[in-house]
Amino acid sequence: MKKNSGEHYFLLTALPHGNTKFTYGEKFSGILTGAFLSRMEAATKAGFQAMNQALKLHAETPTQDLCDSGYMES
Repeated sequence: MKKNSGEHYFLLTALPHGNTKFTYGEKFSGILTGAFLSRMEAATKAGFQAMNQALKLHAETPTQDLCDSGYMES
């Protein structure tokens, strides 16, 4: 019997004009996946939404501002 597992994936797709589409998600598998997902759906969705907001902020903040804030080294 296969154990339950989750696999995160991240996909970067080149778009016109130097843009990039970022897609991510998680694939679940195993015998108890349905039961697990029904209990964890709200928390999982909230986590993805929080990641979306943090990634958006990071992507839209100029590198120098991130360095000045101490978030990353220059």
